[in-house]
Amino acid sequence: MPPEPEKPLTRRPLDLSYVVPIRWRDGAQREEMAGYLRWLARHCPDVIVVDGSEREVFAANAIAFAAHARHVPPAPGERCLMGKVAGVRTGIELAA
Repeated sequence: MPPEPEKPLTRRPLDLSYVVPIRWRDGAQREEMAGYLRWLARHCPDVIVVDGSEREVFAANAIAFAAHARHVPPAPGERCLMGKVAGVRTGIELAA
């Protein structure tokens, strides 16, 4: 959970990229994640959500997250036994 809104993490944005890999079956977490991304974007200029969700969930996430993060699918060539690893690798490539 992010800190209380009235307690800022820093006085100025941090110079870094923050990668959030996700792959959801449904959008049950979407509202909570959108709130977290909104808070995070105030402190970090480059928030990247790498989303391996199915097409319908991905599309709804794109709408919910667009104002606060770059929302992208995992790179097509990234295949890993652990799905989130492909998301992390994609995010790192985009952040570099």
